[in-house]
Amino acid sequence: METLEVFIIICIAMFIVGVVDSVAGGGGLISLPIYLMIGLPPRTAVGTNKVMAFTGSATAAYRYYKQGYFDFKAALTLMVTVIIGELAGTLIILIIPQWAIEAFLSIVLPVVAIFTVFSKKTFHYNNRQLDLSDKREKRLLLALGIVIGLYAGTVGAAGATIGMMLLCGVLHYDVRSANGTLKFAMAAGCLSGLVLYIINGNVNWMLAIPSVLCNMAGNYFGSGLAVEKGAKIVRPIALIVVCAYTVKTFISFF
Repeated sequence: METLEVFIIICIAMFIVGVVDSVAGGGGLISLPIYLMIGLPPRTAVGTNKVMAFTGSATAAYRYYKQGYFDFKAALTLMVTVIIGELAGTLIILIIPQWAIEAFLSIVLPVVAIFTVFSKKTFHYNNRQLDLSDKREKRLLLALGIVIGLYAGTVGAAGATIGMMLLCGVLHYDVRSANGTLKFAMAAGCLSGLVLYIINGNVNWMLAIPSVLCNMAGNYFGSGLAVEKGAKIVRPIALIVVCAYTVKTFISFF
C-alpha cells in the first residue's frame, strides 16, 4: 500500500473514530483493525492506538467541561481507580493466554448487549453531579473505576461505552456529565498504559501524529453532537457499538 494511500485512509478513519468515541465510545473497533490492516505489528498497533485514545479522550473531556457537563470531584475520584485498573489490566494481558481473554469476551459482551437493549432508562437520568459525601455513592464510583480500568486495560475497544453505561445505569448520571467525567478519568488511565508502550518502543509516531490530529477534530465535533442531542444520539450508537463488538468477538472466538 502506497504511503499517500495510508495517510488518506488513516486521516478519514481516525476522524470517524473520534466522532464515535466522543459520543458513545468504541472507536477502537475501527482504529485498531485499520492499523493492523496497513501492516503494523499487533503490539505497535495497540501502542499507536493508545496515543490517539489518550488525546481523543482529553479533547472530548475539555469540550464537555466547556459546555458545563463535567463533575470535577467525581472525575478526580474516578481517575484514581481507573489508573489502578488500567495498569492491572495491562499486566493481566501480559500473563494470561489470548484464548482465555476471548472466552471471557464471548460471555461478557452478549450480557452487556442484552442489558443495553432491555435497560431503556440507562441513558435518561439527569443527575449532573454526584454527592461524594454519601459514602455508598463514593464507594460505588471507586469500584466502577476499577472495573472500567480493568476493561480498558484488557479489552480496550468499547471501553468508554461500557464505562458510560455503568455510570448512567448504576449512579443515574446524566449521559453528558457521565461522558465528560469518564473521558477525563480514561484519558489519565490511558496515559499510564501508554507510557509502558513508549518505553518499549511500541509506537509508530509517523502514523500516530496524523491520527491524533484527525481524531481530536472528530472528538471535538462528536462531543458537540452529544451535548446538543444527549440521549437521543448516544443510546443508538452505544447499542450499535456493543452489538458490533459482540458479533466480532464471537466470530474471532469460533
